[in-house]
Amino acid sequence: MAIQIVSDLHLESPKAYDIFEIVPQAPYLGLLGDIGNVVAHKEECLAFLTQLRQFRAILFVPGNHEAYLLVCVYHRLPSSPNVPVQ
Repeated sequence: MAIQIVSDLHLESPKAYDIFEIVPQAPYLGLLGDIGNVVAHKEECLAFLTQLRQFRAILFVPGNHEAYLLVCVYHRLPSSPNVPVQ
């Protein structure tokens, strides 16, 4: 099983949500936290994350930045048949 790993993108500094693309190298993605500031940039972060539909399945592990947030927007992502959002 091939798994592509992406972590510590910190897309909030400087704001790069609209220019960073995750090009699939494997059918599965491990998204291992510290993606961006989901509280300050909710809509930008959600728009960025919609590109993840191209993967068969995603394992999201929150990083220390996400873990401290009381409000998280990842549950607002639309599910796809292969990637349920829970």
